[in-house]
Amino acid sequence: HNPDKLKGKLLLTDSASILKGGKTGELFVAGKPELSLLLKRIHLPLDDKKHMPPSGKTQLTADEIALLYLWIKADAKFSKRVTALPAKDSLRLLATSFLHPDETPGEIFHFASADEHTIKKLNTNYCVVAPLAKQSPALAVNIYNREAFSTKTLDDLKDVKLQIVSLELSRMPVKNADLKKIERFENLRRLNLNFTDITGEGLKTLASLKHLKSLSLSGTQVNFRDLQHYIPAFKSLHTLAVWDTELSGSEIEKLEASNRHIQFLGGFKDDGSHPVKLNAPQVKNKSVVFDGSLQLQLFHPVKGVDIRFTTDGSEPDSITSSLFKDETVLNHSTVIKARAYKQGWLSSDVATLNLYRSAYKPDSVILLTRLNRVHPAKGAKTFFDHELGTFNANSPAWANNWAGFIKNDMDLLLEFKTAKIVSSVAINTLVETETFIFPPEVIEVWGGDSQDNLTLLGKMKPEHPTDYIKPYIRVFDCTFKAHKVSYLKIIAKPVMKIPVWHKSKERPALLLIDEIFIN
Repeated sequence: HNPDKLKGKLLLTDSASILKGGKTGELFVAGKPELSLLLKRIHLPLDDKKHMPPSGKTQLTADEIALLYLWIKADAKFSKRVTALPAKDSLRLLATSFLHPDETPGEIFHFASADEHTIKKLNTNYCVVAPLAKQSPALAVNIYNREAFSTKTLDDLKDVKLQIVSLELSRMPVKNADLKKIERFENLRRLNLNFTDITGEGLKTLASLKHLKSLSLSGTQVNFRDLQHYIPAFKSLHTLAVWDTELSGSEIEKLEASNRHIQFLGGFKDDGSHPVKLNAPQVKNKSVVFDGSLQLQLFHPVKGVDIRFTTDGSEPDSITSSLFKDETVLNHSTVIKARAYKQGWLSSDVATLNLYRSAYKPDSVILLTRLNRVHPAKGAKTFFDHELGTFNANSPAWANNWAGFIKNDMDLLLEFKTAKIVSSVAINTLVETETFIFPPEVIEVWGGDSQDNLTLLGKMKPEHPTDYIKPYIRVFDCTFKAHKVSYLKIIAKPVMKIPVWHKSKERPALLLIDEIFIN
């Protein structure tokens, strides 16, 4: 997304453009990753046309996704330094191991550039090879598909072995024997082996890399004895990441004292002594609205997390509540309460996740009344597009998904070319008393075999707030005896006079609806 390839009117080359977003709205809601379009697009299935990055392009790694999630959760500051975050902060720990400053600003490399055709051929669905900077012969290599990795992956880089100065192998099944192949990259400045299968014995091989300045060994089996023995041989090393290893704080201090030219990044060790609070789980399904049944997909950015959940409205716990295993199938609208657990971490807050069943989608929808000009959404299509709104005014969904009515009813006429047996019509509404957005006064459902022969099937009066309260979204379900219908008429009447306790008493309230569920 740059000036030469501006898709969706989205520019990602500077912070102002990133904050502006594109034609779909803002990319993220600072502090609320669960409402952020950026993360929603990343977590869509790979074959979904809205999935980002597009299928066939380099996909984000788990570390990269987690980094974006934590950055947005921490209010998405562009100017805040990683080192300004608390020492045990999740974002700081991940960023410290994942992001590295340019180790060689202005460095002049005394080797020739690799052939462009060779570089292009090396770029695959599991390997990215790119120049370190414009006009630079130095190359950075990122290998990211664990399933596709083999020793041949490193052998394939032999034609650019002199140009490789940065090599990313985090979470790849790299073993000590593979380090012999990495030893051939004699100009290597930065090497990331986080969470690989190497041990301290492998350091003996890497010591021959005389230009190596940054080495990441977090999550590996290295220990104090290994590092004490081998690290003095690394003469050019400036930074060594060893968080989440066997090393204790006192052992890291001893290593620093005897290797003063090296900065040791110890960070957080997941041993339970300094617990960090987990983020709440999220729904990973493409849509939270389904027609028949839905195989529930829950997600958490931290590896090895247990997600416990309930469907009866109770708070989940770590013992008696169901453990999520990708086997839960929903056959009706359900409220999921979920919490994440991991040994050595504080459990997350409870996430309340709504999933909605809508068995029938009409063949045609006619809106018989006028929408509020401020909230036109997608017209009649809004009510059955399976895209839900939110109450956060900074979210793109706020502008795109809520259809508004004021002073006049919502009056929808639906046609089913094949008659359906219907017993429930539910309306998803927003309530925000501070800005005079109220539930409907009355909901009526009419049905029949023709649009000129409709009878009243059901009627309900939703519960209304009696004081100022926090915004909430609620489904009001009008149920009735099952009827076979070819036409439905759904009427929702907005409040014509706001109650006297409100500062806007006597004026008409706004009714906002984003989806209708028919079962």
